[in-house]
Amino acid sequence: MAKLTKDFYAVPKGKIHPEWLKAGSEVSGAVEVEARAAGAVAGKAAPATKAATPPENKGA
Repeated sequence: MAKLTKDFYAVPKGKIHPEWLKAGSEVSGAVEVEARAAGAVAGKAAPATKAATPPENKGA
């Protein structure tokens, strides 16, 4: 769980419509991932994904 540092617009788990989550609210799961990517959560940023490189063609 992470705490929001600013208001964040998202669809909370169990809801079907987005709503504004207030700064200081606890978030987790997909909402936490998106909030981290948007810089709305204090602490370590979400890890950057690295593009996969194709394997070397050996013997071709």
